[in-house]
Amino acid sequence: MDGNINIQSYLSQHHITEYRKETERRARALQQLRSLIPELIARITQSTTVKRDDFECQLQPFGSYGLGGYITGADIDLVFLAAAPIRRNQFFNIFPQLLRRTPRVSNVEVIRRTAVPIIKFILDGFSIDISFANLKVNTIPAGINLLDDNLLYGLDTVCIASLDGPRTQQFIMNSVRRQHVSTFQIALQVIKYWATQRCLYGKQIGYLNGSTWTFLLLKTYLLSDLDAPMTAETLLSSFFKTWSNWDWRHPVMLTKTIPTLGDKSPDYDTMTDFQDAYMPIISPCYPVCSAAPFVTKSTRQVIFQELERARDIVEHTMGDTDTMLDLLFRKLVFFNRYYHFLQITITAETFKSKETWIRKMACNIPMFLQMLEANAQLTQIHPYTKVYTQQFSYRTDQGRMALEDGDFDPESDFGAGTLKPGSLHVVCYLIGLKAQEGYPVIDIFQPVDDFLRELDGKRNEKDRDVTFAVKAIKRKQVPDWIRTYDQ
Repeated sequence: MDGNINIQSYLSQHHITEYRKETERRARALQQLRSLIPELIARITQSTTVKRDDFECQLQPFGSYGLGGYITGADIDLVFLAAAPIRRNQFFNIFPQLLRRTPRVSNVEVIRRTAVPIIKFILDGFSIDISFANLKVNTIPAGINLLDDNLLYGLDTVCIASLDGPRTQQFIMNSVRRQHVSTFQIALQVIKYWATQRCLYGKQIGYLNGSTWTFLLLKTYLLSDLDAPMTAETLLSSFFKTWSNWDWRHPVMLTKTIPTLGDKSPDYDTMTDFQDAYMPIISPCYPVCSAAPFVTKSTRQVIFQELERARDIVEHTMGDTDTMLDLLFRKLVFFNRYYHFLQITITAETFKSKETWIRKMACNIPMFLQMLEANAQLTQIHPYTKVYTQQFSYRTDQGRMALEDGDFDPESDFGAGTLKPGSLHVVCYLIGLKAQEGYPVIDIFQPVDDFLRELDGKRNEKDRDVTFAVKAIKRKQVPDWIRTYDQ
């Protein structure tokens, strides 16, 4: 297992994984949250008709932290597994109160209007999300088997959705042999950091998220000879070989059949979620979904290019851990790769509108990519995962109009115009473009116009202060504040 030790040492020395003190501090944060459960139960039973308080609830980690494959700075995802007497509204009303009076807790926010409601906060420097699921059983033992589908009967859609991540984690851990757990975790840490450095992290914008990369690693593991010696290095080699050569006409399944609560497994060909999928990856637990729903033709091309690059690096540096990881983790220099870009600019008068449209915009970019993909003259369309945001002041109405058009030249604010000082929140996205040789000018007016009309139609009365603009720029025209922001 020298390969594992060498990789672990590299990750630790470069602080890609946490130092021991940070890991211990993370564990103490979880223990501190669990210590609030008895008071939560007591307050609920005292204020309702529930007469008994001799039941248990659990606060369980899932996601990268739960799997042990997380990297430095990772969020902590938790699910509160509630026994039958505790209702969702009780938890979301009382638990935030307990958090706000807990030492080292800040920024407590309750997000209810979403598929999976959560409580967001920061504890001792760690960003934490807690979701809620009521299992309709009398008590929740510490080692409860969440893969028991009988637990799902009678649950509402919100609870079922909230259980997806925890159930998936149990499935993954049950699929990896005990002697391979450390190898799997180390390989996952490498893949997560590689994907971050190469800007392949971002499900909504058209790439993959942590869960999806984990599914691909698990599939690689399951395709391996599990009785042969395995190290993180050999698993990584198989990973990059497998996915740089995968025929995406065939779905990625981690189970022999598609999970269902009924007797008959659904037919993949009839599932609407996958009919137009560029990377059909099926989640392993009921109810199944597409793990890569926003991947487009162009983002798959980017992912494929990066997988090929990684495969070649691992093949040529096998056995030289430091060189392999130095090359794998080399940061993508996006602005050096392209000469032409599209700059998407959003402006808003209020912070709230800005935050709303950062959330909305991510899933609108794949739509724009597909509009651009209809132009056969474009050979590469590469959306950058970074979001650039800054507040700008202006003096004149001309200065404001320049900002709304994505022009950040200070000179624009000192020409003609009525003196009307103010400020705008600005958000920018960049898309790198390459075109076929022989096409000095490419007409993309129609997809840009269609995209702007789509965005305009998605505004409501609360965000009429928001404007949108798309402009073509060359490398030398990338705004200085964006270049500085990216360093």
